[in-house]
Amino acid sequence: MAQTIAVTNIGSIARRLISSNRTASIIGITSKGFFGRLDNDWVIFLSLETHRGPLTLNLGKRPQQVAVGSIIHFLSNPDNAPSSGTVISIRDASTWEAPPTPPADLSHARRAERLSIFEQAPMDDEISAHLERFQRNLATRDPQAVAAAIGNLLGLGRGLTPAGDDVTLGLLLALNRWGEAIAPGWDVIRLNQTILPLAYAKTTTLAANLIECASQSQADERLIRALDAIVAGGDDLQSCAANLAGWGNSSGRAALAGMALMVGYPGKAADYPVG
Repeated sequence: MAQTIAVTNIGSIARRLISSNRTASIIGITSKGFFGRLDNDWVIFLSLETHRGPLTLNLGKRPQQVAVGSIIHFLSNPDNAPSSGTVISIRDASTWEAPPTPPADLSHARRAERLSIFEQAPMDDEISAHLERFQRNLATRDPQAVAAAIGNLLGLGRGLTPAGDDVTLGLLLALNRWGEAIAPGWDVIRLNQTILPLAYAKTTTLAANLIECASQSQADERLIRALDAIVAGGDDLQSCAANLAGWGNSSGRAALAGMALMVGYPGKAADYPVG
C-alpha cells in the first residue's frame, strides 16, 4: 500500500519542474530531509523543516521506509496514486518564491556595519586564495578576469554543495537581487550566461542547480532574509545570522562570504563594469 505525504509549501522552481517530472529517485538522506533527483537531472529537497526555498518541498511528516534509490511519485491528485511506494501530494501546497526587494536606502558604510554582525566562516587556503584573487580582479576592471575568478571557485571543496559553489551562489544572488543597489553598471545577465555553463561542467548537479536559482534571484529564504537585512535593513540581524548558520553544515556562512564580496563592493556606477 502506498504512503501519501502532503506538502505544505513548495518552491516555485520545484513546482515548475515537477509539472513535467512526476517521479524522483532519492539520492541522499540527512536528518533534515531527503534529496531527490528528477528525470531531467535537477535535484529537489524534501524538507522536514519549515524553511522554504526554490527547490524545497516542506513535508507534513517524515516518510517511512525511504532509502537511497527509492522512487517517489509527485501527484496533484492523490486519488490517482499508485498502489505502492511513496506519494508526495502537492495538491494543497502553497507556492513560495523570494519576495520583492524592499527599498534600499542604506549607505555603503551602513551596509558594511550590518555585514560585520554576521560571523563569517573561515575558508580553506585554496578558496581564500581565490577570494583574494577575485578582489584583486575587481580592481583591474577586466570583465573576463572577473568572470574567470568566479569560475575558478566552482567545484572547490567537498560535499553536495562544495564551499566554492556556496560562495559563488551568494555572490550571484547578491548581484542578481541587488545589483543596481550594490554594484550598478554590471552586466549581470552576461555574467550569469558565462558562469552557468561552467557550473554544470565543473561541480555537482545540486550545486549547479542552486547557482542557477541564484541567477534568477531565488534562494533559500534564510539567504534571502540575511541578504535583504544587510542591504536594506529592517530586520533582526541576530535572528538572520542564526538562521543563516543553519543552512547546511557550513553552506550558509560560505554563501555569506560570496554576498560580502558584493555588498562590500566599493565601486560606483562607472567602476569595474562587467559587460
